[in-house]
Amino acid sequence: EAMACGIPVIATATGGILELIREGEIGFLVPGKDSDTMAARVSYLRDNPKHCLQMGQSAGALTRKNYDLNAQAKTYLDWFVQMKDSKDLKSLSIIS
Repeated sequence: EAMACGIPVIATATGGILELIREGEIGFLVPGKDSDTMAARVSYLRDNPKHCLQMGQSAGALTRKNYDLNAQAKTYLDWFVQMKDSKDLKSLSIIS
């Protein structure tokens, strides 16, 4: 949600978030349970408003490009049609 609002993301480097965050471009990834690095990244964005704004704009653009609601709906509808027409459900993939 932050990315969609044009806000840079600072998140722990775990799970699916690794695939979303472009380090230094739309946000920062920090090691889990590393509050010092998290605080340092927040301070960096506070102290560098131009870079913060630039990162936020990049985050918003990436979200609009890759997570547009119409594109997401079409992906799911296409997947449902594929399921309806498939006899082998194990071969289905939502990712093309």
